[in-house]
Amino acid sequence: EFRKRITCTNEDLFAGNETPVIRQSDGLIQAIKPGNNKVLARFDDGEPAIILVKPGKGSLYYLASPLRTGDYHLLLSPLANLAGLNRPVVGINNNGDLVTGAEVRAVEREKDYLVYASNLTSGPVEFDLKGTNIPGTITDLRSHIKYESEHIRLEPFQETIYRIDKIK
Repeated sequence: EFRKRITCTNEDLFAGNETPVIRQSDGLIQAIKPGNNKVLARFDDGEPAIILVKPGKGSLYYLASPLRTGDYHLLLSPLANLAGLNRPVVGINNNGDLVTGAEVRAVEREKDYLVYASNLTSGPVEFDLKGTNIPGTITDLRSHIKYESEHIRLEPFQETIYRIDKIK
């Protein structure tokens, strides 16, 4: 079976959620034996879906199956927060949540940000770029189009790089 529901515990990456976080597998499912490691999520049949392994000083999160495209941010966002990663620019949907269906990554430079955006779906994806010192001038470095606002629309499977000038 390639699609199974995954229910996460309220621990570690998923701590603080009022209701259990539910995800959907989308691909080959591996049978994993957690041993003494912490199970952070289970498939509906009770088998482990995500385990936490702490070898030495580090942490390893192991997924027993790929996730639906739209569910990865539910795993990677708390992981980025836990790791203390600086995300200077993010894509926000019209509900105020991190955009799904698109990958948005940014790096900060002295005078601007570079933002890679990729639509992972067969339909258009729209979102706003949010971060400190935004909105500055947003330029699509592939088409050389300048945007008047932080609202972005990516066509199916479109990917591009934006330069966002910092507000002075």
